Parts: sequence; C-alpha cells; structure tokens
Amino acid sequence: LICPLDLFGLALDRAKVQLWRRETLPLPLAYLDDRALIAALSHALDLAEKVASGVLAPATWRLAHLLLAPEAKTLNRQQKSDVSNLCNSLAPQGPYWAALETPFKNLLVELPSDKTTVDGVLTYGTTALDNWKDNIRNAARKAFRSATSSLDLSPRSLRALAEAENLFNHNLWSILGPLQKGEAQ
Repeated sequence: LICPLDLFGLALDRAKVQLWRRETLPLPLAYLDDRALIAALSHALDLAEKVASGVLAPATWRLAHLLLAPEAKTLNRQQKSDVSNLCNSLAPQGPYWAALETPFKNLLVELPSDKTTVDGVLTYGTTALDNWKDNIRNAARKAFRSATSSLDLSPRSLRALAEAENLFNHNLWSILGPLQKGEAQ
C-alpha cells in the first residue's frame, strides 16, 4: 500500500522567506515499521550525498583552482573567494539533485519489494540499489559535463578540465565502485 506524503520546507534568512517548497512523494507504508528497509533507504541517500560532497564539489573546486590560480599551491584569501565564486557559478549540484528526483521516487517505491533473505537475514535493495548507483553516477557525470561545457578550449582550460575529470572519476569510483555491466560512461 502506498500513501502520498506531502512535505513542506522553508529557507529563511532571519525573518525573510527566501525559498519555500512543497513536495509530494509516494510512501509505501512498509517504511513505517521496517528498520532494515529504512536503513537501506538511508544508505541510498547517503551515497547520493557522498557523490555531491565528495565528487562534484572537490572536482569543481579543483577545476576552478586550476583555471584561476594554476601555479598556486595554497590560495590566499582573495584567490579562495574567486575560486568559491567560480564554483558557485558552475554549480553542478543543482542539476545533479534535480536529475535524481524521479529515480529517487522510483527507488522509494521499488525498494520494499526488492528483498532477499540469506541465512535468515533480510536484505533490501539487491537490484534497486544497483539501479540507484547507476542513476547517481549518470546524474553526476551529466551535471559535471554540463557545468564544464562552456569552458573555452585554451590549453589552460583543457588541462584544468582533464585534472578535474581525473579527480572526479577517481572519487566517483571510490564511492560507487566500478561500473556495472552495460552501464554508460
């Protein structure tokens, strides 16, 4: 049985509303009393967050650093500010999270029925979590490519992009593991 769950949120700056949002998610009632299912969903969300903070953010920072101050080993205050501003301008995290909206809703619905019992231990997500990893990987790649597609083709930009992509791929593999069979790069 699936029940619609309405969520509401506000982003405030002092007493001023900066953003409000309403979201409706399909909530299988199995989540209400199954700790193993909640743990599997929590793991899935943790993977998505780790990719945002441990893959997209460092690769974008590295790219901005190499574009703006390629010779600097450490950045001074102004350079850090400039790099941060460029990262905010590139902002691959927004498209990344947006791309995961529909796959997350699918995961939320599919996860309760994707269960396996081995030696009396119930496990969720044998197939659904692999699909979720594929969705995370594809969303991250697409978001990073989109954020970097407007770079010029100067040697400096190409070198910065190559190093940032190397970091991106290394960190992505560290979090999600190798590509699944048949998965696009």
